[in-house]
Amino acid sequence: MKNNIISEKKIKLIKLVIVLSLIYSSVLAILDTLGVTTYIEYRTPLMTAYAFCNIILLIMIQRSKEFNKYIVHTVLSLAIIVFSITMVIYPTSEVRVMWFFFTIMIAYYVGGQKVGHVTAISSGIILYLINVIFNIGFSTTVMVNFLIGILFISQISNYFVSILNKSESDLLHSNNQIKELLNNAGQGFLYFNNDMKIGHEYSKEAERIFAQDIAEKNIVELLHPNDTDAQEFNTNTLKDILTEDDFKQEILISLLQKEFVLNDNFIEIEYKVLNENTFMMILTDVTTKKELAQKIKDEQQVLKMVIEIVTTKEQFIELKSDYEKFIASIEEFKSLEQLTNLRREIHTYKGLFAQKEMLHVVKKLHDFETVIDTSLKANLLDPIISELTTNDMQEWLELDLTVVKEILGEDYFSKSNYIEINTYRIDQLYNKLQKYLDTNSEIAQISNEIRDLKYNNIKIFFRPYEKLVEQLSEQLEKPMNPLVMNIENIYLPDNYIPFLNSLVHIFRNSMDHGIEPLEIRYELEKPEEGTITCDISKNDNILSISIEDDGAGVDTSKIKSLALERGIYTQEEVEEKSDEQIVEIIFEDAFSTSENITSLSGRGVGLASILSELNKINGKMKTENKFGQGIKFTFTIPMDN
Repeated sequence: MKNNIISEKKIKLIKLVIVLSLIYSSVLAILDTLGVTTYIEYRTPLMTAYAFCNIILLIMIQRSKEFNKYIVHTVLSLAIIVFSITMVIYPTSEVRVMWFFFTIMIAYYVGGQKVGHVTAISSGIILYLINVIFNIGFSTTVMVNFLIGILFISQISNYFVSILNKSESDLLHSNNQIKELLNNAGQGFLYFNNDMKIGHEYSKEAERIFAQDIAEKNIVELLHPNDTDAQEFNTNTLKDILTEDDFKQEILISLLQKEFVLNDNFIEIEYKVLNENTFMMILTDVTTKKELAQKIKDEQQVLKMVIEIVTTKEQFIELKSDYEKFIASIEEFKSLEQLTNLRREIHTYKGLFAQKEMLHVVKKLHDFETVIDTSLKANLLDPIISELTTNDMQEWLELDLTVVKEILGEDYFSKSNYIEINTYRIDQLYNKLQKYLDTNSEIAQISNEIRDLKYNNIKIFFRPYEKLVEQLSEQLEKPMNPLVMNIENIYLPDNYIPFLNSLVHIFRNSMDHGIEPLEIRYELEKPEEGTITCDISKNDNILSISIEDDGAGVDTSKIKSLALERGIYTQEEVEEKSDEQIVEIIFEDAFSTSENITSLSGRGVGLASILSELNKINGKMKTENKFGQGIKFTFTIPMDN
């Protein structure tokens, strides 16, 4: 803590003495000049000079931030001198003697015992010398009475000053104890008034946080050094708080910013109203706490990633293999004509890796997708794209794989519960069994099972979506029922995999745009938990996949407006489309209903990639939209691809 309350009281007392002296000398000089009092030679200029001296002393004290003993001595000396002189030129008034007594009392209080004794002795000597030298005519009795009065005043003053000093000493001791407590509390404490100026009392931690002496500084300017709008808002708000009742004060304080970054440290701030003119501020450095929280968050993310990879190991290995095949052909996408396709691939892999809780590769892909978007808008290939290599993109993935290998071991991805068999050998075995199909139905079943060995069970690709819905439910703070999946054991060849992987965008969009926030579902009298249902079946060699949610559905009027606004369709073309065709506009490339781009959606790429992959396997799509109730997407795909 800075300074102490005793110094401030003494300065106030000194100011009082000077002001009284100033009034006395000024009034006397004016009255003499006007001829109201009996004129005495030299008194008017003397009193005028004394008044100016007092004004100078007031200015000195006002500019002085700390108690200055030299100022005290100057005041006392000047007081004794001027009253001694006035005794000579105007000796008939006992007021002069009373000023001597008053000066002695002030000397004891302000300067202490030593200064008081010196002043008392000096006063006695001066009175004696004045009487002798100037032959004023004080009798011995009068002089003895003056001296006895000085002695009496000195003793009384000395007694009371000793008591006062003890009280001040006790108060100073208590003040120092409080100061030590505050300085060692690990928090910054300060107070500021309604003109936002910080007082002289503040803890060492407050000084450390701001990295400067903050006395008399504007607190709002310290907190918002380069933001005049924030300075104005906070100044007005703080001033308003002081004029309101307790309830409104709490509301207004809640509007104030509570966290700041000051000198690269995270600082939390708490405001307390002390009185109608003063705030107390408590500052807490939470940098270490935040760093620890971030470290814990990162460790939890690593744990989630490892668990997700372990529980879906085979699918992850296949995803990793597909990604590596894609980046091996990255040179084929380095042209303006291929940028749209590149964006779709990047967007899909970003979603798939995000599903696996990957730390680094998702961010790298998201940033790269932004570069692609910029290039498409500018119709100019960005150097980042043209200079990107397969090794660069492999390193994005290796950043995460290295973390996984440190935990699970270097050879984790080389281990597998599966044996790799050349599909040619499976075809040979299958063809041999075909010879016996007519005579043995059991052989026919075995033959089909052998054929399915080279295919992928569709459940492998949909199982991770259960975890995805759970993750997004927590991330978006939207309560969800577990993903409802009705799936048969259906085996599909490799050319279906890109489409199955692209369906991640349906689930992400459903969570981001479809399922409403909790408060909106409550207003609409919907169940608090949203529901996504996935039905997959095979009939007459046709694969049917339907994904349905009970969210908001699609606002077709909004889709129409956006399509017209962006020049995708004319008014006539829009009017000719059915509601189902209007809904299907959301699957067109670069079309998005979101105003903001996030890591989940907003680029208008995800749904377009689904339609692109669906067309490659000759599939068809149907939408059933009920605005305010939900939407259902049904994909039908021939199994003879």
